[in-house]
Amino acid sequence: MSLVQITIVGYIAKDPEEKFTPNAKKVLEFSIAHKNRKEETEWFNCTVWNEKRIESLGWLAKGMGVYVTGELTVTAKDDKVYRNVNVDKLQVISGKQASTEEEYF
Repeated sequence: MSLVQITIVGYIAKDPEEKFTPNAKKVLEFSIAHKNRKEETEWFNCTVWNEKRIESLGWLAKGMGVYVTGELTVTAKDDKVYRNVNVDKLQVISGKQASTEEEYF
């Protein structure tokens, strides 16, 4: 397992889902599809913590282009690589709510 800061530009692959952790903390989860330099699609599972942030992102939807920064955790299990991002900052760059603001949180 490794831990790094990452910036991703990609598209939300499916509508975000609000979920609860076993400790009853609310999280927002979504996946981002990103093309790497070899034009291969890489998938990132993104999680937004903090209820105020989650409430402010209720309009996020599949297909929106986003710029995300956060902490990346990479794990391998059963010959698969899982890329999980704890989101620190998010900006919509294309879609219904695209904005010129620097960041939403």
